[in-house]
Amino acid sequence: MLRKLTRSFRKATDEDYSEKQNQTQENMADLTNRYPDNVFGKYYVDSQCIDCDLCRETAPSNFKRNDDGGHSFVYKQPETPEEEEQCREAKEGCPVEAIGDDGKAAEVAAQASEVGQG
Repeated sequence: MLRKLTRSFRKATDEDYSEKQNQTQENMADLTNRYPDNVFGKYYVDSQCIDCDLCRETAPSNFKRNDDGGHSFVYKQPETPEEEEQCREAKEGCPVEAIGDDGKAAEVAAQASEVGQG
């Protein structure tokens, strides 16, 4: 009986974990949905932003508000270790995971596209 309960608990726990992993992957910032007003570079804000102000409070040297669109964006990539830490903290604290840190890929792709067209 105990083994049966243990197996049932493990199965339920595994299913909960898998569901949470899928939700996390769905909520992560998406490079294809990044706002165009972000400067190119590592950090960016995507369309999941709810304009909560957390990133602007945490890293005011790097995030600003788009008043017309009602969202935040990266207006300056971090240039110092302190700014890098603040941006990382903003990303980790974002309640909807709208801040990404894989934006360097977009910059590389854009540069490759420009070279290919030139």
